[in-house]
Amino acid sequence: AGLFAGDRLSLDVEVGDRANAALTSPSASRYHTMPDGRADLSQRFSVGGGAWLDFWPDFVIPQRGSWVRQTTEIDLHESAQMVFLDRLAPGRVAHGESYAFRKLESVLQIRIGGELQVRERSVIEPAEGIWPLEVPGWELCYYGAIWIAGSAAGDAVDRLASLGGFPDGVRCGASLLSPTLGTMRVVTSSSLLLHRVTQQFRAVLRDPFPLLATDFRKL
Repeated sequence: AGLFAGDRLSLDVEVGDRANAALTSPSASRYHTMPDGRADLSQRFSVGGGAWLDFWPDFVIPQRGSWVRQTTEIDLHESAQMVFLDRLAPGRVAHGESYAFRKLESVLQIRIGGELQVRERSVIEPAEGIWPLEVPGWELCYYGAIWIAGSAAGDAVDRLASLGGFPDGVRCGASLLSPTLGTMRVVTSSSLLLHRVTQQFRAVLRDPFPLLATDFRKL
């Protein structure tokens, strides 16, 4: 049903050596209205030698007054491969709730071979000013990030960076952070555009990462 004030949810995923795992969610993750207090979400992913992780969940939708603190830790073996998606909506837009949540705190850490490669921290508080994901002329802004790890990361980032022909409601950019770790970030003016663009990215990534052919049987 989603997270309510006082909830503590922990997700611990371990992909053993030479194993393949594909994970998704049946629907959007909702952070429900919280008159006071907050919820905490902790995610830990461990991916072993020669293993593969495909993490492709639906949107996170923070509702009015919600406050959630999320921590994500990803530990990859040097020979592991991963594609990891994160998508965030500005709120429950269909109910007139845009940027009405209290606070979203997020920390992401990625280690490869035990060495820290990425540590990101963000705090979004709409009451203190519009969130940092803002594009002039857009009423709303949806955010997505795809993290790409493995020996094919460089090829994958090159393929994503060469994409073009996006509609006006899409802004995106790809970065290679190390020879085995890259990211693609995108903001769009609607949820439908973000869904379509991330599916386009997934299709492009199937060449360097054939295991992305997994069909989650979702529209």
